[in-house]
Amino acid sequence: MTHSHCVRSNPAKVVGSNPIRSIILEYSIGSTHIIYMKLQRDDMVRAGDDTPLELFSQGIRSEWTRDKYTRTLRQVTCEFFEEWLTGTFEERVVQLVRCGRDTPDWTRDLLISLSRKLRERTELDVNDKDYLNPASFANYFKPIKKLFDMNDIHISWKRIYATYPELDNMPESMGWSRDEISRMLLHAGNTQDRAIVLVLASSGMRAGALHPLNWGDIEPVYSTDGKLTMDPGEGDLACAAIHVYRGSSESYSGVHKFMQY
Repeated sequence: MTHSHCVRSNPAKVVGSNPIRSIILEYSIGSTHIIYMKLQRDDMVRAGDDTPLELFSQGIRSEWTRDKYTRTLRQVTCEFFEEWLTGTFEERVVQLVRCGRDTPDWTRDLLISLSRKLRERTELDVNDKDYLNPASFANYFKPIKKLFDMNDIHISWKRIYATYPELDNMPESMGWSRDEISRMLLHAGNTQDRAIVLVLASSGMRAGALHPLNWGDIEPVYSTDGKLTMDPGEGDLACAAIHVYRGSSESYSGVHKFMQY
């Protein structure tokens, strides 16, 4: 922008308590209104001032998701990686980030080893207390990837994803047709019965999983430019993720789509 061709329509505005730091000037060029802002040296914030765990938390806007990711990250660092990491939860996170930065190949292999160990649980009988539903498998790695992404740690995730189990161990079944759902809704006695039918139909969950559910097991999902996100600040409400049997070895997530009938 060439300032010699601009006419300042308003005096300089000072933003904040420091008149040196944040100065915003308003200009007009014809009918176009332009705001000229200058970033001062004191405005510079270095990411290195935050701890790895603080950066991890800053990367998750949803408080519910942040709490869930933090619980899983604590389990991974304090339980799964107990033989490699020491100290408090915060100290273990710092060590994991340092390993990822200094020895990315070793860290990748550690995560591959964890994936293979967890995969053994997905091959157990579904009635085994240690059975892990393949649909929940990736949930152990999402917090680790978020931690690494927020701390600029680069490892080969493709190698890790290649060790994930196939989602093919579910019993074959046929979902209700839209006509069957409509007929059940027609004979539903009240709003609660209608809600039960719609939740079961769209999430695929078993009827026995309804009783343990509470509001904390439901997380809204939003749609932005055709993509789904957990970020409430982006897009319109599209559906909800329902966490079934939370805290048990049979835990899995279903999706309830808001259907119109």
